[in-house]
Amino acid sequence: GDYKSAMKYYSQLTVQDKNDASFWLSMAQAALGADLPRQAIIYSKKALTLKPDMAQAYLVSGSAHYKNSEYKQAIDDFGKAIDGFADAQFGWLMTARCYERIGNAERAKAAYEKASQFQTDSELQKLLVKSSQGN
Repeated sequence: GDYKSAMKYYSQLTVQDKNDASFWLSMAQAALGADLPRQAIIYSKKALTLKPDMAQAYLVSGSAHYKNSEYKQAIDDFGKAIDGFADAQFGWLMTARCYERIGNAERAKAAYEKASQFQTDSELQKLLVKSSQGN
């Protein structure tokens, strides 16, 4: 829960190994948790520079853009994390939320339907899908 302290420690680790994408992802996640979305975007991009197929970095960056009401950028990031990844349902859910925010109900509905096709053990994701379906 102490994301700012976590950022401090991860920052020290990245000094030791600046080419480890997982450290940059951890810093991005900590920044997002500390309500520092701009930093989260910067750290996510660094992780993606090192490992371009890191789906979780796209999810963090998309979530940070979402927090900043930058929905089109968020949709782009979530779209890169969707296909074939374990976190695809979350990516589809957040894509749907972004489309809702920009007023595109048709695309939001399609994204919610896509999200509902994934099996998940996450109670939060189940709740989000269920609430989107009006149940």
